[in-house]
Amino acid sequence: MRRFVIIGDGAAGTAAVELLRQEDPQANITLLSADPNPCYYRAALTNYLMGELRDGEIWAVPPDFYDRYQIDRQFCRAAQIDTTHRVIVGDDGRRFPYDALLIATGSRARYVEVPGSDKAGVGVFRTLQDVNLILHELPQLKQAVVSGGGILGLEWVHGLHERGVHPIFMMRQNRFWAQVLDLAASDIVLSRLERAGVELALSEEVAEVLSRDNLRISGVRTKSGREIECQLYGMAFGVEPNVEFLEGSGIAFDRRGVQVNDHMETTIPNVYAAGDVVNYQD
Repeated sequence: MRRFVIIGDGAAGTAAVELLRQEDPQANITLLSADPNPCYYRAALTNYLMGELRDGEIWAVPPDFYDRYQIDRQFCRAAQIDTTHRVIVGDDGRRFPYDALLIATGSRARYVEVPGSDKAGVGVFRTLQDVNLILHELPQLKQAVVSGGGILGLEWVHGLHERGVHPIFMMRQNRFWAQVLDLAASDIVLSRLERAGVELALSEEVAEVLSRDNLRISGVRTKSGREIECQLYGMAFGVEPNVEFLEGSGIAFDRRGVQVNDHMETTIPNVYAAGDVVNYQD
């Protein structure tokens, strides 16, 4: 009986366990997840924040999915891979042997530290837990600063605006999504945002998070010296792959992700990678 281990139960990991079970009904399949929630539609989190979707409408798998496919789902974050002995070591010390391994740990929101960024009310927008925290604090949110000039920031702004929070959309450059959109397209997006009531702060960056009680955010100070009162500071600076646990494993990776070939094989035999964690060179 072959032992398959999948690290990560996002879209790539969930698709993998389903296909593996179909191909090998007798296999031993273990799924390691650092997220306490079952697989959900990450792209639907904005709609969930806006109130357009209820809890039961964001799950990507039915409640009996793991039992039906005989998947041993373990709440555990991988801390190390011993590719010589083919064992994954969890952050709680548990060990999971494998014959074949799939790395599908995805990516996380990039967190940029500034003085005071450890205060409550400072966060990112990437997981269901992030959104639930915002929903819990909605009654006390009047104004929010969202920093980052891309799609992730736009999703933050859209969701908060629909919930009655006044968003200030802050961008380091003087245009939206400069890596993708030309100036004309950027101007169209920014004009529509302003017409909808979104305040723009272009060519600005947060230099410091302010607090009156040293516990919770009360505002931010920008690099130009402007002070903005807010109850939430959202960072939307893109994502970075979850690869730190691969140090010392012999699996080739860099800050852009895990190196794979056309068959999604890593540089170590019987170890594969898929999803956002991959740095695929075309």
